[in-house]
Amino acid sequence: IRQDIQIASEYAGQIQAQKEVRVQARISGNVVEKMVSGGDIVKAGQPLFRIDSIQYESSLLSAQAQLVQAEANWENSRIDTERYQSLLNANAIPEQRLTTQRAAERQNEAVVASFRALVKKAQDDVNSTVVVAPIDGRVDVNDVSVGTYAQAGSTTLVTMGALDPVFVQFNMSEI
Repeated sequence: IRQDIQIASEYAGQIQAQKEVRVQARISGNVVEKMVSGGDIVKAGQPLFRIDSIQYESSLLSAQAQLVQAEANWENSRIDTERYQSLLNANAIPEQRLTTQRAAERQNEAVVASFRALVKKAQDDVNSTVVVAPIDGRVDVNDVSVGTYAQAGSTTLVTMGALDPVFVQFNMSEI
């Protein structure tokens, strides 16, 4: 007899997200607040954890103070350069003095640029104390607890998976 036979098989499998992300902190410190629970569905950019920010806020304030001081020195050197230019025009000082002053002004300008970069880095560190979701998805139930020390770039705070699309992974025999 020739007829169609329906074959059905059952296999154990796991559903896995196509995109899976291990969320790690960009800075080191103690986790002081957990804003999600395991299994929650989150949107990209939503805060997940907050890391102690005290040391990073102090670094930001220090960098800002150094920048203000460097800007004052630069402004003073610009004023001196203008004065020396006037004195050189009146033949009251040698040209070498003005050349030296212009070099000092450029040095002070470079110091200002350096401190601006430090302020930016310190601000980025403060902003990084709030760890946000990189993608839309569901957070894993295995996450860190408040009080855990997170090492920058190595401690996985939580793993997230996108909800759509997903794969089903299973094994079956070849027979």
